[in-house]
Amino acid sequence: MMRSLWTLSLLTALAASGQEPSDYLTKEAVIHLSEEVLIGAISTLDIGKNRDLLIVDKVARKVWIFDHEGNFKNELHPEQCHPGFQMNPLDAKYAGDRFILMTNAGPWGYRFKIDGTCLGGLHRDFLAPMQLTLDDQGFFWAFFGERGGYFVHMDSTGKKLLQFDTVDEDFPNLVYRVRGGGSFATDEFVYYASVADQKIYKYDRSGRLVQTIGRTPKRHRAPPQDLPSGVSKRLFTVLQEVMGQSTLTFGLFPLDEDLIMLQYKHGREGFGFQVYNRQGRLLAEDFGRQYQFITAREGRVYRVVQPELDADGTLPNPFIEVYRYTGPKTPAR
Repeated sequence: MMRSLWTLSLLTALAASGQEPSDYLTKEAVIHLSEEVLIGAISTLDIGKNRDLLIVDKVARKVWIFDHEGNFKNELHPEQCHPGFQMNPLDAKYAGDRFILMTNAGPWGYRFKIDGTCLGGLHRDFLAPMQLTLDDQGFFWAFFGERGGYFVHMDSTGKKLLQFDTVDEDFPNLVYRVRGGGSFATDEFVYYASVADQKIYKYDRSGRLVQTIGRTPKRHRAPPQDLPSGVSKRLFTVLQEVMGQSTLTFGLFPLDEDLIMLQYKHGREGFGFQVYNRQGRLLAEDFGRQYQFITAREGRVYRVVQPELDADGTLPNPFIEVYRYTGPKTPAR
C-alpha cells in the first residue's frame, strides 16, 4: 500500500507544472484520451509496437487499450475466459507483438491477445513481482525486492526457468519498501537499476553481470541511512527523510534500440535524467526539472498529466504528452 501511495503522489503532485521538460526533448504530441471510458488515474503505461497505449487504472481496477491518437479500442476482460476473475490489476506489458501480460493482486496474472481478447491464465509458479519486463520473444523477467533484490526468469506461461540475485545492496530495506528503479530486457541482456543508486546493471540471460553503466549525477546525495525493517512510526519518519533528501532512481527506459534513459529524483529539488548508449557512454544529462516520465519507446518519452477540474466541477480524463528525444546520439569527439 505504501509503495502505491508514493507512486501515485509522484504522478499527481507534479502534473500541473508548466515548465519545459528539457533542452534535449521536443514536444511532439498531446494525446487526449477518449471520454468513452472514465479514467481515475493512469497507474502504468506501456507502448505497443503499433504505438497503441496499454493503460492500467488501479483506481477503477481496469486495463484499457487506446490507439496513439487516444481513440478507445478495447478493455481487458479475463471474465470471458475465466468467470469470476477478480480484477485488481497492478501492471500490464506487451510481449512484443505476441501477447499482453497483466499482473493482478490475486489471481496473480492473466494473458491476452494483442487486441485485448482473453488468452489464458499463468503457470502456478507465477507471482506478481515488484517490476516486470518482457522481451520480444515473450519471456518474463520478474524483479522481487526481498533480500536486497533478485530476478526470476520465466517462460511465456510464467513457468520458472532460473533465478539470480542482483548486486549486493547497501540499502536493502529501501529497495524492498519503495517501488522505484527500473528494468527492461532485450533478446540478449537484462538491464536493471536500483532505486537506491544511479547505476545500470547489465546481465546476460544466464544472470551473469557483464557490465555496470553509470556516472554519478550532478547534485547527487546518497540516502543517509537504510529504512528500518518492520512497520513502525520510525519507519515513516526515516522514509520521509530519505525521500526528501536523497537522489533516488524512478525509471529505466529503452529510449530506442541503442539508447537508455535513466530517470532520478533529487529529493525535493525535482527530477533529472541521463541518456546512455548501450555501450555505456553518457550522452546527455538534465536535472532540476519538475517532470516525471512514465515510459519511453522508439525515441519518444511519455508523461501523464492530470487536468484540473473543469467549469462544471468534472475531473477530465488524464492526457498524455509525448516528447521526442533530440539530444546527442553519439559521444562527443
